[in-house]
Parts: sequence; C-alpha cells; structure tokens
Amino acid sequence: MLGIVTFLYFYNQIVEFYQNSAVYARMFDLMSNFENEPRLDVYGRVYNSIGEFYLTGYGLGETTPNLYEYTKDKYPHNFVLEFWTEFGFLGLFFSLWFIYIGIKNCFSLGFDKYYNAVVITMYLFFLMNFMKSFTIYDSAILFFLTGVICKNTRTTSSSDNIYLKVSAA
Repeated sequence: MLGIVTFLYFYNQIVEFYQNSAVYARMFDLMSNFENEPRLDVYGRVYNSIGEFYLTGYGLGETTPNLYEYTKDKYPHNFVLEFWTEFGFLGLFFSLWFIYIGIKNCFSLGFDKYYNAVVITMYLFFLMNFMKSFTIYDSAILFFLTGVICKNTRTTSSSDNIYLKVSAA
C-alpha cells in the first residue's frame, strides 16, 4: 500500500523525467519519423548484399569495411545477422543452433528453483538485448549463461540418474 501511495505521489515527476530522457526522444522519433532510423539503412544494405556473403561471410572484422563503410551504424544490431555477415552460412547455422540449445534447455530446466529462475531470466534478457543491440564481440555473457543453463540441465538429469542407480543398488 505504501508503495502505491509513494508511486502516485511522485507520478508526475516520474513521467516528466521519462519524457525528458534520451530514450523517450528516440522512441518518439522512431514512431513519428522511422525513415531516418540508421538501422533501416543497415538492414537494407544487408538484404541487398546477401548474394556477396551468404555462403562464406566477409570474414572476422571485414564486414564493416565491406558493408557498413557509408552507414552511421557499423554493425547490424542483431546477433544472428552479425554472425551471418561475418561467418556466412556456418555463422548463421551456429547462431540459430546456439539460440535453439539455450531456449530448449531453459524449458527443460524450468523455474522450479530460485537459482534456475535467475539464470534463465538473465539468459532471456541478454538474448533479447543481443537481438536488438550489441556486437558479437560483446556476447561473452550470453555464451557464459548458455553454458550455465546447459550445465545445470545436464547436472539435474545426470544427478537424477545417479540417484536412481545408487538407490537401485
């Protein structure tokens, strides 16, 4: 109850703070004038250049001079697209497989334990962020969290099997 009263008391200040923020200005500009969004130019260049890189990619660090030389943004703001442009079909397959393995293990791990819920929430948060921003060079935390989720899934299933073997003996 106290939280609701406090929120209502400071509501106007919170709204004013948000409306004066850079986030609000960017979101408002996206809704009213999305043609000037730099990512649309980047996505257009990626789409128009698929024939050049779809199989082998441009190579590690070579996408920027080949594809984004004349754009404001120097990477596609998307984990899958960046792997595809850098490493070609192999990168596309790896990134999609990586996402599949992480999400599959999230479902098999479940939210039944607090630790699992925290790790899954962090993984999904970073996955969503890497689908809209950041480069693959910043993705160490995403790889780490995927490893933690996969390890927890295997530990849970293997410890159950060990328990069954010990109890059966």
